[in-house]
Parts: sequence; structure tokens; C-alpha cells
Amino acid sequence: MYDTESRISKQIHDDVSNDLFQVMTKLESKDQIGKDLKNELHTLYYRTRDISKEHSLMHEDYPFIEYLGELIESFNDANSSILIKGLSEINWVKISEIKRITIYKVLQELLINMRKHSDASLVVLILKNKKIKYI
Repeated sequence: MYDTESRISKQIHDDVSNDLFQVMTKLESKDQIGKDLKNELHTLYYRTRDISKEHSLMHEDYPFIEYLGELIESFNDANSSILIKGLSEINWVKISEIKRITIYKVLQELLINMRKHSDASLVVLILKNKKIKYI
């Protein structure tokens, strides 16, 4: 499933976002094109880019902490602020890739559900690194 999502993400980015961006660039140089159309194209471009980011592979050369920071920042807006505590206290390099991806996906789903189902104006996420003892 992860491989399929990654393939779709890459295709959206490569085929749709880049072509859309090229059209936007051409249209921006035309004065007769309405501002509303330009804004709609920009919105569409960023939506396809965000879909691509949601399902893209995480690259080792880009720090995981940055992925999480960008995810959280993408949900901050005029109506709600999201604060995160403990993000830099965790040694993300020591956590396996599959666990980092899982953490990212769980946080993503949590934030999506928060946006859809709550009117929270302030959200605080606290991350802690704890060992789980199995019995």
C-alpha cells in the first residue's frame, strides 16, 4: 500500500502539479486573464502539491523533524494554532523508518480529524520517548 501511495504521489507531482504550474506561469503574463482564475489555479496547484506531500516518500537526507514541523505548520491557520512540545527532544534517527512513517501518518490523521470535527482554537501536541514494557 505504501509503495502504491508513493507511486501515485510521484505521478501527481510529476504529471499534474508541474504541468499546472507551467500553465499558471504562462497565464500570469497575460493581462486579459482574470485575477479570480489565477487564484483558482494557484489554489489547485497547492492542493495537488499537498496531496503529493501527503503520500510521498520521506527521504533520509531531509530531517524527519522537518517533515513533522511542516505537517503541523500546514494545519495552523487564522482559526487554530497548533503547538508541539518535545519534538526536538526525540532522537528521530534512532527510530526505524517504518515507525517514523507510522508516526507521521497517525499525526496527519489526527490533525485532519481535528480540523474536520473540532472547533479548537488551540491544540497542543506533546511528544515523549518512552519505552514500552511488554509482559
